[in-house]
Amino acid sequence: MGKSKAATAQPREKTYRQSFGAGLYLLVRPGGTKSWEFRRRVGEKIIATRIGGFPALTAEDAKRERDKLRVEAHKPPPAKLTIATAATEWQDSEGAHWSTAHRAQVVQCFNDHINPLIGDVKLADVSPDNVLKVVDALLRDGKVETARRARQRLDAMLEWAQLRRGLPSNPAAATRRAFTKKAKQARRQHPKTHFAAVPLEDVPQLVRALRGYTGGLVSTSFVWFVARTACRTGEARFATWDEFDLDRGVWSLPASRMKAGKEHTVPLAPAVVALLRTLKPITGKRPYVFTHPTKHDKPVSENLILYVVKAIGFDGRMTGHGWRTLFSTWANESKKYRADVIERCLAHGEDNRVRDAYNKAKYWPERVEIMLDWSDYIDACGQVGKSLGLPQNVTADAVSLPS
Repeated sequence: MGKSKAATAQPREKTYRQSFGAGLYLLVRPGGTKSWEFRRRVGEKIIATRIGGFPALTAEDAKRERDKLRVEAHKPPPAKLTIATAATEWQDSEGAHWSTAHRAQVVQCFNDHINPLIGDVKLADVSPDNVLKVVDALLRDGKVETARRARQRLDAMLEWAQLRRGLPSNPAAATRRAFTKKAKQARRQHPKTHFAAVPLEDVPQLVRALRGYTGGLVSTSFVWFVARTACRTGEARFATWDEFDLDRGVWSLPASRMKAGKEHTVPLAPAVVALLRTLKPITGKRPYVFTHPTKHDKPVSENLILYVVKAIGFDGRMTGHGWRTLFSTWANESKKYRADVIERCLAHGEDNRVRDAYNKAKYWPERVEIMLDWSDYIDACGQVGKSLGLPQNVTADAVSLPS
């Protein structure tokens, strides 16, 4: 018996689709991987749903899945299905293809911003006004980016509901132009301000105040981790233990978790490694390194550092992102480190992709040095390491190069 049509499909320079009829396609990528998808036109838009990979799913299997989807698409939404319950179904259905961090962000967006306002609205009754109700509430507080993401996630969920739950149309899609107009107005009313950071000369005072903070071990460790690595707070919040190699002192963040969409590797000072080793017996079996104090399947609050700086008397003067500002100021003013190295430490990549890849390897020894120096600088500002029981007088030899 000869090979099937799917088996004989050969990769090309660019990804292409091979039709198997009635909206079923085999997606063939340049690397040779193949997957099935069902494509359906709704109005002027094509909705594509991934069915599974080949050869795990044969053509016959894929056709059966396609037929199920076609039947589901023509069923009216169940009378009791609401925005909140549909969102849960969507997350369960599509979440297998998302990163852990992305799924957590989607769930939090619905729980915090969408469900409290329109979660009980019947899916069959949802309208553009419902979507704009969510958007308007966030824009009134100047949360333009949060509003954009909430609308985007509602759009994706309702698009799924068109395909899987018989929703006649996607009302979120109709709000795109209105949102753009409202967002521009909100930006004018709430001009973007820089993240607060104390002047460099006040860092010793800040560090000494942090030494006196008596929060829980996880929350305290989170604050010191952000300070010593100069990472984005979101990168730290959703950090998982499998990203860390504590023996080599390396933190590897996947591209899916980075603002620029590129993998980033951070050399960890021994003080940071010691902090993580202290924390691992507590959160080592939980989804996140820095877990919420009562909801152990969630990360610490996005506002945790703001609560801490308020508690120690620095409200309005310091933020989590402010540590990145301090790191950049300290490093640049020292005149000891090259600007390219500093930018790489902050995960600010090059526009030139070839140079970007080259610099990633070239700068590693210098990045090890600068992160160790930065950690030592924090220690010198208040003997923080001693207060945490962390090692002192470490050298650059303690942090391994990535393989």
